[in-house]
This record gives sequence, C-alpha cells and structure tokens, in this order.
Amino acid sequence: GAASMAGRMRGGMIAVKTPLQRGDLPDDLSDIRKAIEHQVPLSAGHYNRSIKKTARPRIEQLEAKAAELDRLDFYNKIAKNWRKQLGSLGSGNHFIEIVLDEEGYAWAFLHSGSRGVGNRLAEHHIRIAKKLMEKWYITLPDADLAYLVEDTPEFDDYLADLDWAQEFALLNREEMMERIIRLLQRPAAVQRWLRRLARASSPDRGRRRTRRPPRPGRRAWAPSS
Repeated sequence: GAASMAGRMRGGMIAVKTPLQRGDLPDDLSDIRKAIEHQVPLSAGHYNRSIKKTARPRIEQLEAKAAELDRLDFYNKIAKNWRKQLGSLGSGNHFIEIVLDEEGYAWAFLHSGSRGVGNRLAEHHIRIAKKLMEKWYITLPDADLAYLVEDTPEFDDYLADLDWAQEFALLNREEMMERIIRLLQRPAAVQRWLRRLARASSPDRGRRRTRRPPRPGRRAWAPSS
C-alpha cells in the first residue's frame, strides 16, 4: 500500500529518573535551564561548534554503520556537518523538560529526532519516489502519495538510510541526555557553565525502529517520517 509522505525520519523520546527530589532543586530553575541551553544547541540550523568528548564514540558508531552500508560518502555529501548535529535538539515540537513524578523525584525528559541529516535524507527519497511515479506513468491524486516499491534498488537504499537515521536519532537523544544528567548531578558544573556564558555574553565577547512486516509478497513503501 501507499501512505502520504512527511518531511523527516523517525523521532522519539527518552526519559531518565534522577535521584534528585524537589527539595534538591532550586526554587528558580532558570539557572539550570540556561546551563542546559548552553550545553545543547537549540532550534533549526543550530549545532555544536565542535565535537564533544561524549559524542565521539557515538559518531564513530554511526560512521562504522554508514561504512558498512557503503553510504558514508553519501551522508557526508548530503549533510557535511551531521557529526556536529549529534547532541542538538532541533525545533518544532522538540523539547527538553525537567519534571517531577508522583513521589517527587525529578526526571529529565526530551523529544527529538534525526535532525537536519534525517530531513535531508527524507527529502532525497521523496524526490526519488516522485520521479519514479513519473517514469512509471503512475498518476496519483496527490504527488505526496508517491511511494517506493519493495525489491527495487531505490527501496533498498531508502530502508538503509532510514535505519541509519533512526540510529542517529537514538544516539542523538542519548548524547543530549548524558549532558543534561551530568549537569544535574554536578550543581557546581551548572555555575561554571553560567560563568562561562556570562563572559561569552559580555561586551568583550528526540527508539522506534522500522521493521519489514512479516508478510509474503511484493509491497510498496512510502518514504515517511
């Protein structure tokens, strides 16, 4: 079957329960918010200026997976800064929250996806699907219903890129969460980052995984989010 297409590959959420309770947190959480915002780049088009130490092994994992798929050069071309995107939130409905459960324990909670590189990959396969509809003289009521047919090279490339983008999204959430938890566990670090932020601002300066359905026969897949 076919499904309408969307712009991005899978996003998701992650939540971690901390040993902190409400009394361990300051009344005003703005300092923690500023520290998190300094550690995790926000909004579309924003990413890390350099690769963090915590992100390096995750990037190496993604590089190895891309090399195994023989797609690393393609990913480098389609989004040359994808490595610096790892550990950034994005925009839209993506968010970071510090919330309390019924027992008063603090949780770190966030939602994000595969960032700019996932968006570029989705757009790439959507273009291919639309071109194939024209090539095969398939008329659809809406161009965004274009699809890819299983057991074709285009479908195989799409599924490989989708799997990699989902791995990126998962590791991206883990990287952001690690940075947040480190800040929450070390209040002194929060103050340190705030001092750095103050100097920098002075006048002198979100897994879900896709699987093939276990049904025989030839199926059509739509590049989607």
